Amino acid sequence: MNNSESPWLNLPSTPSLPHPNQGHFLQLTNHRLWYNIYGQSTHSPVLFLHGGLANSDYWSLQIQELQIDFQCIVMDSRGHGRSSSLSSSSESISYELMTSDVIALLDHLHLDKVHVIGWSDGANVGLHLGMNYSHRLFSLFIFGANYKAEVEYKKSHSNEEYEILFDKLLTMWHQSPNWTKVDLEKIPSDLLIWIVSGDRDEVIPREQTETIFKWLPQSGQLTLPRTSHFAFLQDSQMFNLVLRKFLNQNRNSSTNGSTILTRSLNLLSFIFLFRLIF
Repeated sequence: MNNSESPWLNLPSTPSLPHPNQGHFLQLTNHRLWYNIYGQSTHSPVLFLHGGLANSDYWSLQIQELQIDFQCIVMDSRGHGRSSSLSSSSESISYELMTSDVIALLDHLHLDKVHVIGWSDGANVGLHLGMNYSHRLFSLFIFGANYKAEVEYKKSHSNEEYEILFDKLLTMWHQSPNWTKVDLEKIPSDLLIWIVSGDRDEVIPREQTETIFKWLPQSGQLTLPRTSHFAFLQDSQMFNLVLRKFLNQNRNSSTNGSTILTRSLNLLSFIFLFRLIF
C-alpha cells in the first residue's frame, strides 16, 4: 500500500508562515520568546501552540486560512524555533514553564482571554492552562494530547544545534505529564473543550485520548479519519473546517460567523462522508 492509499503515512513538507521574516521577541528573565500576530486586532484572538521539536511554521496552513476572520497569534516555545536556545546546564523545560511563558505573552499583548489551539506538547500546555488559568481562556482545542508519561516518541536525527533541547525534552517526556482525574477536574465545566485526534495517531495511544475525554465530561471528542499525529498538515482542509466550527461555537468577533459556519458545516459533512466511503 503506497502513501496515496495511506495518506496518514505521508508527512508533507513544513510550510512557511505568511511574511516569514517578520516577528517580534518578548524578553523574559532568562530567555526570549519569538511570536507573531496575523489578522486584525478587532477579531477574536486565537493562540496556536506547537508540539515538541517543532515551531510555529507547522501551523502555517491554519494561519493562512483563519487570519481573515480571527486574530491569529503564534509563538515558538522556549528553546524552539526562533526563540532563544536553552543553555547546556542552567535552563530547564517543563509544561509549567511553557505555561508561564504563555501567560507572560498574553500579559505583554494585553489580552485577557484567548482561544487556545494546541498540538501535542502544545495541547498539554493547553490542558495546563485550563487547570490553572482557565480565566484566561475562551475555549480550548487540544489535538494529540496525553495525560501520562508513557508515550514513546520516535527519535529523529537531530543536529548538534538541537541536542541540548532534545535531551531536555526527552527528560520531560519521561517524567510528565502525570495528571489524574482530580487534576483535570480543575478545568471548569463551562469551558468549551474539544479533544481531537487522528485515527492513525502514531504517537499518542488511543487509550490516552479516550481517558482525557472521559475525565472531562464537558468536552467534545472528534477523531479525524485517515490522518496521524500531523493531521493539520496531511489534510489541512478538513482540519481547518473543524477549527472553524469549533471557534464559531464561542466566537467573540464582530464578523458574520453564521454564514461562515453554515458553509463550513456543509462542506465538512461532505468531506467526512467522502473519506469514510473511499
